[in-house]
Amino acid sequence: MAKLTHSDLTSIIGAETSAITTINDNGALTETAMENTLSRDGTSPNTMSADLDMNSQDVNNVGTLRATAVHSGGVAISTAGISWKGAWVTTTVYAVDEGVSNGGSSFICILAHTAGATDDEPGVGAVTTTYWNKFANKGDTGSAGGDAKADNVFRIQDNGDATKEFAFEVSGIATGTTRTWTVPNINVTFGAYADTMLNVADEAAFKTATNLEAGTDFNAYHALLNDIAGLTLTNGDILYYDGSNIVKLDNGTSGQFLQTKGVAAPVWASGGFGESDPEQSTPQASYVAEGLTGRTQEIIFTLQPATDAVALYLTVGHGGTPTYLAGTVYDAVGVGRDDGANTKDIDLASQAQITLSTVDGVGNASDEWISGRITIYNFDETEESHYTGVVALNDPGAGQSHMVAVGGSIRYSTNALTAVKLAFSSGNIAAGYMTVNKLD
Repeated sequence: MAKLTHSDLTSIIGAETSAITTINDNGALTETAMENTLSRDGTSPNTMSADLDMNSQDVNNVGTLRATAVHSGGVAISTAGISWKGAWVTTTVYAVDEGVSNGGSSFICILAHTAGATDDEPGVGAVTTTYWNKFANKGDTGSAGGDAKADNVFRIQDNGDATKEFAFEVSGIATGTTRTWTVPNINVTFGAYADTMLNVADEAAFKTATNLEAGTDFNAYHALLNDIAGLTLTNGDILYYDGSNIVKLDNGTSGQFLQTKGVAAPVWASGGFGESDPEQSTPQASYVAEGLTGRTQEIIFTLQPATDAVALYLTVGHGGTPTYLAGTVYDAVGVGRDDGANTKDIDLASQAQITLSTVDGVGNASDEWISGRITIYNFDETEESHYTGVVALNDPGAGQSHMVAVGGSIRYSTNALTAVKLAFSSGNIAAGYMTVNKLD
């Protein structure tokens, strides 16, 4: 409706009295309307006696806004201001006008309550709007920034309790150095130490025990671990320290044993076992020990032939796949024989097979056997090797039992020896054993 409506005059001629009345009435209406209009210069009247409806229009350039009550979206906002409580925490008692953050947005309490008593989590719970009014939304994720933050400023807070913070301390890094902490693609839980990943006392003990600084890159800090990291290992390989580095000894062959040499590198050696089961049932043509190394070898044996009245031969060989001497048989039996024969020296370059039995031969009855202990010296030399020992022959059926000394020299041309073989002059070995021991 119009704020002011005047009465119109059509003529004042002949109606002077009524015209004056109309003019006065219009003036009174104007005065009343002016009294109901706000004054820009503060002249009274300058107050509102009813609500002012802006009709969805803005009020611009407001200085200080003073109000006894403020509503936003139909919800009253306290003119006393917001009491900020930080992150929302369940079981906490919240009063009206207390503000919290949750899920990146900010909320103000509009109804006092105890958090968690109902499904009231701000912005999430089913009755969130009963207790909370959102007044600031979580912003969009921004692009990664390049500004560094001081370690006394940057903090990571617990999403449920802002009083729990994780801080970084980088003062231990060398000047001008950037260290990178790479997170593995697994869940990681740090140990529960108060000072560092190792506490002060444990760190000192750790350093003493390992000679490694706690927190350092082990491979970069300790060269020996780098040695191991650079090795390609297979089943049976052995690691040892050569005085400078950790190195490996490749796996040996079946039957070898690990021989230590004091401060020198260990090696694989052959124990020299041929067939060693005295109860074996399968005849063997010979007993051999190959891949032998060392200066002195000791041969211990007890054998029974499959054929009657045979001689026992000792043969030597050389090479990785041994080549054995063959041909002429030399008698190595010496003093102590009951037939009174003289000692014989097998001499120099072409020695072949050496008989260790007496001329009577070895029988094949169940209670007949030949045994002995022979030591070969200079075994791995290119000059002749020397052997000595004792051989015993048992033949109860013939009433004979011989024990004779043997000895002489033997070599395979100018080759160092690597193998020994025992075999009878005819037939197989029916049973027995042979062991070769490296003495030095």
